[in-house]
Order: sequence, then C-alpha cells, then structure tokens
Amino acid sequence: MEAELLPLESKYYGSKIRVRKNSFEEVIKIWNNFGDFTPSERELKKHGYSLEDWNNNIEIDNGWGVLEPIQSVELVDTSHFESQSQYLFCKEIIEKLNA
Repeated sequence: MEAELLPLESKYYGSKIRVRKNSFEEVIKIWNNFGDFTPSERELKKHGYSLEDWNNNIEIDNGWGVLEPIQSVELVDTSHFESQSQYLFCKEIIEKLNA
C-alpha cells in the first residue's frame, strides 16, 4: 500500500490523502481542526512564513504598510485552512498506511 499527502489547493476544503494498492486508488479527505487554530507548516509556507515565525508571532506587513504580529493578521481564512494538528494527524495516518 502507498499513501501520500496531496498538495494544498487554493481554497482549503480538507487535507487529502491519496491511497494506492495495486490498481485501486482512493482519495481520503480529512477536515477537522481539532480545536487547533495554528495554521499548518504547509499553509504558512504558501504565504512565505514558517511555523517558527508563527510561534514567535513575528511582525509582518498587514497589506497596508503597517507591521502587525503575524497571529493578528488575517493570513488564513478562519474556516478554510489546514491546522498544524490536522497536518500532523494526516502524516501519522500516512505513516501507518505505508508501514
């Protein structure tokens, strides 16, 4: 069996894991933030930032030429983003499927 996390799309509607076995292929969608409102490493990377930047709450341009802490800028849509806990959950699923 082979499983892989598919890349994020422009607007987030769940994390997608492609699973293949022989000629069988299925895409599993998981969309549950588990109460974690920290964007995933992948979400932050799309915007040019890292999880470390988020955790350190660095100041970034808010789009109007004003510096604000990254966590207070609407960097990701509040309901359409992959959380870090969901990303790690998906990685765990993939690891188990590929074992």
